[in-house]
Amino acid sequence: MKTHFIENIEFNSLDNDIRVQCLVEDGNFSHQSTIILASRWINKLLMYIQKLNPEEQIDEKIERIFFPNGTILYKLNTLRFVKNQIAWEEFLGEDVELKKIRA
Repeated sequence: MKTHFIENIEFNSLDNDIRVQCLVEDGNFSHQSTIILASRWINKLLMYIQKLNPEEQIDEKIERIFFPNGTILYKLNTLRFVKNQIAWEEFLGEDVELKKIRA
């Protein structure tokens, strides 16, 4: 059974996608994976992480990087949280297709 641990979430003010970087463990094997989600999932994803880590203020942990053209990059490093495991099938539902990028 695969286990996904969210390591990093990135999105910007001009893009419609969220990049979620994960460590995927499958038995004795592990690999990095990047999952692209539509921006409509950002609130649900942040609330999910907040629910896993009620002692943390997730919104205060989001790093903001401002660029001269007005773009803002938002980054959340979830490695510092006690719980960062996610079950994608439960989170998204079965009818959502994930786009995976492997390096």
